[in-house]
Amino acid sequence: MEPRLLNWNISGGIQKVYLTNPSDERRAIKVKCSDNYLYRVSHVYSFVEPGETAGIDIIRQNGGAKPDKMIFLWTKADKGDENASKLFNKHFSYPMVVLPLTVKMTSNSGQGSMKMGQYEKFGNYKTGNQIGSKRSMKTEKTRSTRSRSIDSTSKSRRQRNEQRDLKMEPIELHWNTTGGVQKVFISNPTNIRRAIKVKCSDSKLYRVNPVYSFIEPGQVLAIDILRQNGGAKVDKMVFLAATAKKEDQNPRTIFQDSLPKPMMVLPLIATSNNA
Repeated sequence: MEPRLLNWNISGGIQKVYLTNPSDERRAIKVKCSDNYLYRVSHVYSFVEPGETAGIDIIRQNGGAKPDKMIFLWTKADKGDENASKLFNKHFSYPMVVLPLTVKMTSNSGQGSMKMGQYEKFGNYKTGNQIGSKRSMKTEKTRSTRSRSIDSTSKSRRQRNEQRDLKMEPIELHWNTTGGVQKVFISNPTNIRRAIKVKCSDSKLYRVNPVYSFIEPGQVLAIDILRQNGGAKVDKMVFLAATAKKEDQNPRTIFQDSLPKPMMVLPLIATSNNA
């Protein structure tokens, strides 16, 4: 079995496990999990032919950080067997391999994810630290103005930290020209409710669901991105964020002002099927 361990974050996703049968016997496989609500397997029952490798998809839903395990049972199968589930009896014991499923908190994992603050590109708009440092340079001469500068810098740092805490996974999407559907996960480990708006460089080629949404504190938002059949080219998806109040019910209204918003940019890379 490869890999010997699967590592996730709380936003979940899909990973593959490969089972190789180096023997000259046909094998039937059954997959069990310690948490069937959090994990899904495709396929639960399957065959592995002699000398072949079977790929099994493991899907983790959005959920808390806790260790689990996947158990792979196998038994001998005859050539005439067509239903692998009939070869397993709950009263019998079978050889098995245990796959640990470990989880990291999304907020602590910087690898393979993108923070909101990494793409604070607002034209002429200055981020908080730029404002604070510039103000402190001008007001070093007097104690009162220094105090105002410290307060301003402190406030701007808090604002930057709020922006930086939103994270996105994956950090880019790859397609072929036939298109398809993929998921992007936006996590909000802060204690602030956020509104999200999604924009695309080619709205005719791509569809997004939902375009506007809320992310509650400590939650993860899953966004479906659909690419139509089209040519090989590079596009981008832009995710804008804004602070939302508890009483806000329509995220669209939060983006009606013209104020600059923190953003993350997701590259959309499409290559030819023959490439």
